[in-house]
Amino acid sequence: AETGAGQHGVATATAAALLGLECDVYMGAVDIERQRLNVFRMELLGARVVSITDGLQTLKEATTAAI
Repeated sequence: AETGAGQHGVATATAAALLGLECDVYMGAVDIERQRLNVFRMELLGARVVSITDGLQTLKEATTAAI
């Protein structure tokens, strides 16, 4: 999954945890700093949050990296 504010990442991490699946969430490094609480929630649910440091380090770059 890719996410900016983190809500999609938390939802995806929750579903993956309930189904026993692995979950990788791609976020720009800037968004990770802005949304530390949601990153904590994703990690608590077992997701791996991948920090993207290309370009502006936001949702656009995270989407490109996820694909």
